[in-house]
Amino acid sequence: MSKFWGRYCNLKIKFSDDQEITYNENMKITFRIMKRGSVNSSSAKITVYNPSIADADKVLIAKSGEAVIILDAGYKNNFGNIFTGSLMNGNYTKQGAVDMVMELYTRPSIKNENKTLINTTFNRGITNKDYIKQLALQFNWIKKVEIDENIATETFNYDKPVSGKVKDCLDAMKDQYDFDWYLEGYKFIALKTGTKGKNTVTHKINEENGLLGIPIKTDQGTTVKTFINHRIRFNDIIDVDCKYSTLSMGTLDRKYLTNKSANGQFYALKVTHVGDTRGNEWSTEVQGWRSKISK
Repeated sequence: MSKFWGRYCNLKIKFSDDQEITYNENMKITFRIMKRGSVNSSSAKITVYNPSIADADKVLIAKSGEAVIILDAGYKNNFGNIFTGSLMNGNYTKQGAVDMVMELYTRPSIKNENKTLINTTFNRGITNKDYIKQLALQFNWIKKVEIDENIATETFNYDKPVSGKVKDCLDAMKDQYDFDWYLEGYKFIALKTGTKGKNTVTHKINEENGLLGIPIKTDQGTTVKTFINHRIRFNDIIDVDCKYSTLSMGTLDRKYLTNKSANGQFYALKVTHVGDTRGNEWSTEVQGWRSKISK
């Protein structure tokens, strides 16, 4: 465990031949993990400094989707997974005078969901939620399916044939029933954005528990930064309580306010984890959307 401000970082790369490479906070590792409610709008870049040539060779020859990336980060006694996904591609280049860096570009799905096909008929009596679950399980790496109870339930009173890409079928259901779906490692999640469900967690953010800087009031709600918090997920609720805030209005100067206009409860629409095991950055930034939140 590093004594660098008590930070914890563990990066594991698992290959299709069951071999794996592990790095920790004793090496310089940087990352930027951005999560939103869609596979295509989430991304991650992880950089490892001065890995062995053998490690870099193994990563570079791995084909897209053949290696699983697992990144845990946080602090001693308070860390957890901030990203699980697959390797899309990698680079091994020289940076500066002495450093060789391995850059990992990843996606939050274990395999390419665009290649999963279905051709079957579901019998009448199936509900739309059961149908969504059966579609999700066509992604054969999925181990857990979470479907928001706020999605309206409907029973199909007819046989439902389905053929084509599973992703397209899910997108059609998404448009019909107004929900978002995304893949997070081995998990499939379907939720109604901006609604509070049984899996919605509220995170208090203030000066006493990790708030960094001053929250920024935005047109949608707020942008707030805290020490890395692996527990904050898309559509969770952040409860911001800061003495001061700033106002973001295009090119106008930001002004300190005392009316706490960036405070309150917000749904997390975008969660970005940024870290550097040898630098200052070690934070989670949340863009929050203010909406009426039921108690």
